[in-house]
Amino acid sequence: MPPFPFVVHRFRHCDRGVAACAIALLIAVVGGWGVGCDGLMADLDSVEFSAPELDVGVEDVAVEEEDVVEGCQPDCEFGEVCDGGTCVCDEDEGYERCGEECVDTSASHEYCGSCAESCSDGEVCSDGICDDGCSSGEVPCDGACFDLETSDAHCGECGVQCGGDEMCENGQCQCVEECCDDGDCEGEDICEENECLECLTDEDCGDDESCVEGECHCDDPCVGLQCGVASNECAEEVTCGDCGDDKCSDHQCVECTGDADCGDDKNCQGNQCVCDELVCEEDDCGTIFNSCSSKECGGCGTDESCSENQCVCDELVCNEDQCGEISNSCSTEDCGGCGEDGICENNECIECIVSIDCGEDEICENNQCKCEDLSCDDIECGEISNACSVDYCGGCDEEHCNADNECVECLTDSHCAALCENGSCVL
Repeated sequence: MPPFPFVVHRFRHCDRGVAACAIALLIAVVGGWGVGCDGLMADLDSVEFSAPELDVGVEDVAVEEEDVVEGCQPDCEFGEVCDGGTCVCDEDEGYERCGEECVDTSASHEYCGSCAESCSDGEVCSDGICDDGCSSGEVPCDGACFDLETSDAHCGECGVQCGGDEMCENGQCQCVEECCDDGDCEGEDICEENECLECLTDEDCGDDESCVEGECHCDDPCVGLQCGVASNECAEEVTCGDCGDDKCSDHQCVECTGDADCGDDKNCQGNQCVCDELVCEEDDCGTIFNSCSSKECGGCGTDESCSENQCVCDELVCNEDQCGEISNSCSTEDCGGCGEDGICENNECIECIVSIDCGEDEICENNQCKCEDLSCDDIECGEISNACSVDYCGGCDEEHCNADNECVECLTDSHCAALCENGSCVL
């Protein structure tokens, strides 16, 4: 069976109607006939076939034919150009549509001068006119005359067509663009849409390189990194950024890497500076501070209050007559004394508890000091004093008591009619 492209090519010459020729074409493909549309149409009346037995319908062939040129992929046929995604005849080069083909009627045996004219066997088409031979410098190829030095359809020899981006010069197809294939580019560059590119995808580049607009560029070694020095297989060492007052750790900016990076009363935890923990002592109260935090410590004990973050004893409250020790849980102060000679007993001021608490020649009775009774002998006379009494022991009747506590007649001359000598009156 002939290749399908050959059959399609022959299908382009069919002028008996698209539907009829398509049916004939399917029969040729299925039956393996190596004939073109013209031959098929000549014998079409003698062919018997049943349409339901065919695996592919006429509609499918039409769709497939459209798919071949949709979006101009693959490239258009010789004599065609891509216009808005559709292959059309290249009118600028003298091509026009005859049936299903784009034809240069100046050099076509089948369409010579116009789509309605064709040359007879033995004639050639030269400049759109059927003639017996070609002009000087031209040779016949497929029933038409061509200059093999300049013809894009037959360059150098019959049947050699130049590509759409080539032109025939001196019998050689020469690229008219920057490139027509990879061989026109330097080194390992790639020809893509007539432009030499270093790459089409990242796979065309080396390690740590990416393809950007046809050129291989080194990947940025700092991608995903905030700081520090980085490099890769193709990029030299670069600094990835400045952390300012922060520190660089594993290419990331962090607040700290150790306690020394933090301020007073702070430490480094998980690359962050946190306040040192405040610890309350046993008796601490109120709020304690450091340079970055504060903490409320526990309260004080019974009869205590917190003053300037220290526990102090509550002030003692004394009644007017209280004395001695009034204790609370933290103080041993008292409510005042009982004077220089007083004694505090049961929070009351008393003069004495025992006689020793009293002065000389005094005794203690009912918590009060009293003078001892005077003990006078019979012969004693005059004043007998103690520390608290001026009472005296009896007198001498009409006599006088001398310094020796003796009764005498006189002590001075005034006690006598005349003179007093040695306690007696003399004349």
